[in-house]
Amino acid sequence: MKRKLLGLILCGVLSIGSVLPVFAADSAPTPPVDVSVTGNSATSTTPTEFEVTTDHLGGGVIVSVPAKLTLAWDEEHSEFNKLDKVYALGRIKADKKLQVKVDEVVTYKNVDDATITAVGIFDFVHDAAAGSGVTTADWSAAQLLEGITGTEVSQDVIVCVMKDALSYIGTYEATITYNISIIDK
Repeated sequence: MKRKLLGLILCGVLSIGSVLPVFAADSAPTPPVDVSVTGNSATSTTPTEFEVTTDHLGGGVIVSVPAKLTLAWDEEHSEFNKLDKVYALGRIKADKKLQVKVDEVVTYKNVDDATITAVGIFDFVHDAAAGSGVTTADWSAAQLLEGITGTEVSQDVIVCVMKDALSYIGTYEATITYNISIIDK
């Protein structure tokens, strides 16, 4: 009798387990589907994501501006000028760009007498002559990445002071401020 009773209990426990729904993932599909029934099936999803930062890939954005721009006399154009480059490289989001802005007018002061000034012009040279008023340069995310891979990515800059802007002899100095930012495309 004990044997029959144990057999009945075991059959009851096993049959209860067979009618419970079985799911194929950690989270139940909505609405729940009993996959123990022939022909029924279910799917479930798990969201996944990751974020890549400059900590993972290295870098950030590096902008290299000229350390000093010493203007030299250009007889052909009757001006003092200096042509140089601004370099940039790094990693930013694809929907952003690097922008470097500079004031077009550079006010030089005479070292011996700060009340004596001479006005100069700053330009990013984009197939244009100096004095064209181009004071903004942009680099796309792809261009900045090229700089990391070894391709030189730069923008030409020119600073000039026309002879007509000069009245007194002496050494003149000024400071150029580069406003550097990452902005939307």
